[in-house]
Amino acid sequence: MSACWQRTLRRVLLLLAMAVCFALLVAHLSGASRRSRPAVVLITGTLVFLPTFYWWAWVDQRLAQARRLGRRTGLRLGLRLATGGYAALMFAPVLIMAFSDRRDNALPAPLMMWALVWHLTLGAATVGILAVPCWECVARLTALRGGRQHGSGHDPMGVTGTGPVSTRRAFLRQAGALAPVAIAAGGTGVGLIESGRFVVRRHAIRVPGLPDRLRGLTITHLTDLHVGRLFRPEHLPAMVEAANRLGSDIVAVTGDIINHSRHYLPDACEALAALEHRHGRFIVAGNHDLMDAPREVLAYLAHREPGFLWGRNTRVEIGGEILQIAGLRWSRFDEPTFDEPGHRACAAEALSGADMARCTIALAHHPHAFDALAGHGANLVLAGHTHGGQIMLTPQGAARPVGAGTPLFRYLWGEYALGDARLFVSAGVGNWFPIRINAPAEIVQLRLI
Repeated sequence: MSACWQRTLRRVLLLLAMAVCFALLVAHLSGASRRSRPAVVLITGTLVFLPTFYWWAWVDQRLAQARRLGRRTGLRLGLRLATGGYAALMFAPVLIMAFSDRRDNALPAPLMMWALVWHLTLGAATVGILAVPCWECVARLTALRGGRQHGSGHDPMGVTGTGPVSTRRAFLRQAGALAPVAIAAGGTGVGLIESGRFVVRRHAIRVPGLPDRLRGLTITHLTDLHVGRLFRPEHLPAMVEAANRLGSDIVAVTGDIINHSRHYLPDACEALAALEHRHGRFIVAGNHDLMDAPREVLAYLAHREPGFLWGRNTRVEIGGEILQIAGLRWSRFDEPTFDEPGHRACAAEALSGADMARCTIALAHHPHAFDALAGHGANLVLAGHTHGGQIMLTPQGAARPVGAGTPLFRYLWGEYALGDARLFVSAGVGNWFPIRINAPAEIVQLRLI
């Protein structure tokens, strides 16, 4: 087998292995096939290992063959060792998350940020890699069918020589090797600058069916704190201070209080308990809250927070009016799928026993639950989960948003309407990924009119 065919085969096998790991991970996250934590760690570790290993092998091969290094054996060896050490370092956060008791914050934040951006960059680059072996296979098969020897010594464009095309290709290869490092460095710098930062916004929202005596009611909406590796406990006092300055009547927290580790739950709940309000603090859990010992997390929240609404509703009397507040269980899908009940069943459960003739506010982590809640008569739905798209090419509020969140969510950020029902989706105050573009972290005060 020729070297070209061997290279193509390696790429195809790499992509097949990544595709299998990705499919297994998606199946686990969606509930189609539940696996033990060690199995999930192995699958995730393999998924992040393969692209970095391939990058290291590619760079190492070029260092070994680099003509410019000439006979400088020591320099060549040093560069190869440094490259290998760097690749190994990128696996450290994965190992820490797998085996450390405080796996969200066991390494310095800059290293965690660097690794996150690095692995996501290489993962995205596999889309480009996928096209290369497919194109090469088609080209070689076409050449063989035409009786030509693909990759022969004939080189009319000087690709294998020392001409301008060869020089340009060499430059592009060097740039390709360094690009992920540059992106990771830039992303880490941005993440450190933005770490713990958020904006405070005020938004008036007209709610049909709201009693006149409740017009002007204010709600501080917090979501997606992700207390852990990036939004750390030391960032919580600034969030509490900013929220309390708003002086809202109600505080609503719509999930993802912690990032992954339940060990940050006491810090997070202590901060939530310091949030001031006149008529109540109400909370639901999100998907990240359920990643580490979900039963313990739910029990802890129910014990610490009287306003923890997990598939139930409650009533609050304000100025002689009754306001109903409901909280949904977490689900990814509209209908029952695998072991998840779906948004429609969760909405029916949360609103069970409620008087839908009264104004009802529903808290849901996933904004897609809005459809089911609107169908059950909820007047206002508050949600998070989207991070405003996290990395968006268009500014907030664009008529046609384009970015990372666009293919994932039909309700991305801001206010939406279905008949007389209203939805507000917040971009969240915390982060699981260090970079936000056109989707700043936020605390929102809603004024109902």
